[in-house]
Amino acid sequence: MERKEKKGKSQEVCSLEKSISGDLQKFERLVKEENVTKTTVNLPTGVFRKAFKIREELYFVNNNTLCSNLAYHLILADFYNWLLERFDIGLTIKEMLIKETICLYGNIIEGVAKHSIANLRSIRKTIPEIPALFSMIRQIIRTKELRQRIIETINRTLYGYPGIHGSLSILVNHRIISKTLKMRILEIWSWRNKEHIFTLKDREYGKYNDELYVNVLKVWNELKRALSDAKDKGKI
Repeated sequence: MERKEKKGKSQEVCSLEKSISGDLQKFERLVKEENVTKTTVNLPTGVFRKAFKIREELYFVNNNTLCSNLAYHLILADFYNWLLERFDIGLTIKEMLIKETICLYGNIIEGVAKHSIANLRSIRKTIPEIPALFSMIRQIIRTKELRQRIIETINRTLYGYPGIHGSLSILVNHRIISKTLKMRILEIWSWRNKEHIFTLKDREYGKYNDELYVNVLKVWNELKRALSDAKDKGKI
């Protein structure tokens, strides 16, 4: 999801902001006073993208299971984005929410990067027998997803399954992404690795802000465009 430019708010929107905020505060007070353990406040409909729509955007991912799982996590990213855009969240909670969003996008980026190098057609052609083998697999095995899993397994066996650094280097070498994009992704990856709380050297306060969050969204959308272009050109 791309973050949209903020526009001026109408008087009606400002009025609703005030009334909803007040009602929600009153609601929370009453819930506590009455010791209510569970309530049902409906989220607005039509806010979050549907999984099938996201799968259409991720057409460069030709593994159905991976594509669906990526879509589910991007729906969660939409929810995080909605919370950050609609609620006046302060201090620690906002920072940790931004952190979780960054970690989520880091994992999504890792998934599409590793998947993409397993499907690089130029790599498959480096061994003469491989195209013929893949053609045979497609003729014998009719289930598309099983067929793709076998092909990916062969690729990993022949060429290894590098980590995020190696995967991005391969994409750069095959002119799928730029060196600049690679470095920007690795910067996000360094933030993503902070999800391992035990390894943190200092307190996580005052580190996560809107600028960092917006940058992550820009990098993800740039990677999506690069992989879509590579798919359109038959590179992956």
